[in-house]
Amino acid sequence: MKRQRRDPVQAIRRAEITTALAALRGCPVRRALEIGAGDGFHAEVLEGIASVLVLTDVDEGRLARCRHPRRVVCRAEQLPFRAASFDLVTSSMVWEHLQGRVTATTETGRILAEGGRVLLLVPTRIWKTLQLCLHWTELPSRIRARLWQRSEARQARGNSTGELGTSNAPPGPEGPCPDGHARPGLQHRLAAWLVPPVHGTYGTHWEEWRAYGRQAWLDSFRGHFELEASGPLLFYSPYLWMGGRLLSVRRFLGSLGLGATQYFLFRRAGRPTGDAPND
Repeated sequence: MKRQRRDPVQAIRRAEITTALAALRGCPVRRALEIGAGDGFHAEVLEGIASVLVLTDVDEGRLARCRHPRRVVCRAEQLPFRAASFDLVTSSMVWEHLQGRVTATTETGRILAEGGRVLLLVPTRIWKTLQLCLHWTELPSRIRARLWQRSEARQARGNSTGELGTSNAPPGPEGPCPDGHARPGLQHRLAAWLVPPVHGTYGTHWEEWRAYGRQAWLDSFRGHFELEASGPLLFYSPYLWMGGRLLSVRRFLGSLGLGATQYFLFRRAGRPTGDAPND
């Protein structure tokens, strides 16, 4: 019988959330919410600690692939739940992608019950440094993908010309972009190949690197929650050379301060007020 290959990203993320949840120290959780649940691969772990689990994501397509029964399509900046609805709110590798991080943090505090907890998993500067330094290792696969795309585009243009006598395919590299804008010059095209895109919603790589520091994350949540626990998680590069293997080695390297991600466990001290516009 052929062994089913395990998704390396899911293997890493499950190991991360399992390690981070240990910081709860067995605290009972009646209602839990995951923000940015994607296709729900954390649900199996979270269901083990919560009586009721609700998953949310802004991407309706991804969330539809999740088999969990309680799913809500919404933005983190506008959560459609009553105040003090949850004992635990968790999120993994989502906060850096939000357009309104402050608004999402305020919303999280609003729906959190008094004494409830927020467990956030976010990238570190180690992750960002590896993204920038090891980007070149992805060039061969990107070149293969680009060549395949061009081959498919040529075939599509050929089929279009053969059937209709004229081609409606997008213009070639020398022509304008379909939207009428000029195509980027050689310098910009080379930069796009040699430098990875900014991972989240920050303006530059430098801004993102600074924001991924432990103190920078703490400063962004100051005034909203009280820190209860924090720590580094697993070591890995964004490119996952070794897939989802060597988890014990990754944990060990993370314990030495080389974690690509880190967790923060916050506690809601005050009493949230107000309801969302839609229940």
